[in-house]
Amino acid sequence: MHDLSIIIVNWNTRHVVGDCLESVLANLGTLKAEVIVVDNGSADGSAEMITRDFPHVRLIANEDNRGFAAANNQGMLLASGRYVLLLNPDTVVLDDVLEGTIAYADENPDAGVVGCQVLENPDTVQRTCFRFPSPLGMFLWASGAIACFPRSHLARWATYGRWQRDHERDVDVVSGSFMLVRHEAIEEVGLMDEGYFVFAEEADWCYRFRQAGWRCVFAPVGRILHLDGGGKSTEQASVKMYVELQKGLLRFHRLHLHPVRWAASKFLFATSSVVRMLWWKAATVVGAGEASAHKARQAAAAARFHWLGWRGPITRSIESAMTSRKTKILAVASGGGHWVQLQRLRPAFVGEHVIYVTVDKAYRADIGTARLYVVNDATRWSKLSLVKLAVRIAWIIVKERPDVVVTTGAAPGYFAVMFGKLSGARTAWIDSMANVEQLSMAGRKAGRWADRWLTQWPALAVPDGPSYEGAVL
Repeated sequence: MHDLSIIIVNWNTRHVVGDCLESVLANLGTLKAEVIVVDNGSADGSAEMITRDFPHVRLIANEDNRGFAAANNQGMLLASGRYVLLLNPDTVVLDDVLEGTIAYADENPDAGVVGCQVLENPDTVQRTCFRFPSPLGMFLWASGAIACFPRSHLARWATYGRWQRDHERDVDVVSGSFMLVRHEAIEEVGLMDEGYFVFAEEADWCYRFRQAGWRCVFAPVGRILHLDGGGKSTEQASVKMYVELQKGLLRFHRLHLHPVRWAASKFLFATSSVVRMLWWKAATVVGAGEASAHKARQAAAAARFHWLGWRGPITRSIESAMTSRKTKILAVASGGGHWVQLQRLRPAFVGEHVIYVTVDKAYRADIGTARLYVVNDATRWSKLSLVKLAVRIAWIIVKERPDVVVTTGAAPGYFAVMFGKLSGARTAWIDSMANVEQLSMAGRKAGRWADRWLTQWPALAVPDGPSYEGAVL
């Protein structure tokens, strides 16, 4: 067994990842280590350079960008070391940080995650490690209070501001630029949650480690240099990444905190995005320059996400569900043909946590021990019954906080995808009719809320029936 498995996720950082690998190989000391690079579909020749110049490095070359969490999971599934180190490609390993950090972890068997001292430049220590996301922290960040009043008590609380990163300390979150994780802890807690594309995945992971009784520790037993403060990959798509940051933070709230806190945070981000958009657009009009125009584009993209729903590409499917925990799926159908169609989807739900919603308790016989909510049916002729149904579905969404909402039609499904989208869940509308133009009015309306709605689930398509690119959630 190796002492250490080093995993580096690369995306178009050829200009720095070579220096990172050279520094790693030069500073292994006596450690038995393996280096795994996961390339997320780089177009700058990174993968070819690594294959040519670093033949002893194990390379996983993805065809597309699967995200930071998913790529790290690919590497961890191959890792054989007692410890796994997640290392950013825009870092340079200094001195004996690798040996020193492992020695510290060996001396502290209750430490599941260990971080080291990170330098922005030879003279400046970067303020790594941070607290778990919270509505107060998000308010301070979204309102600009931290930037405007960095010396205030609240700003220092939110950023560990009084701490100079010069002594050991238990922290909420160890920064992902250098994150040493005990293999034993990974086996207990699981891999990263692939529902995070980039940002906040280390907060989610550290939260789960802490919940399981492992310590997350900062120990300045060695140093690395983080070039230009980091962001070499994410700055390449900064508008999208600005939105991904907010998506990640809100996902953390939805999964781990009370629904009221999640709702408060979503409102704060939605409101602040609109205010920032108007402010920077006004600054652009008076000639403040390209920097203001760029910030206005960031805020506008965030506002569209919060108020209109995310319209970007969806990259995850039920078939490739989370590797770290079961996906919670809320499966909604009224009755009759809609329920039959939902039952045809059941093979795609195998291994996941499925909760059913329907209008007749007699359907319990079809789902065995799975949980079932029974709601009243509603028609367009009864506005009162529709209101009651909407309230009931909204309550179920708030209570269960599903990762995915799937429905096959009718009013319960329409409300489920609408409230599911607002709650941050992935949504899909599956209709049994082959021609999308023949969908019901509810189906067409639901399509505005669903990430994608199809007329057949690909894994269960009938012979010689219509074919589809893929049912993605």
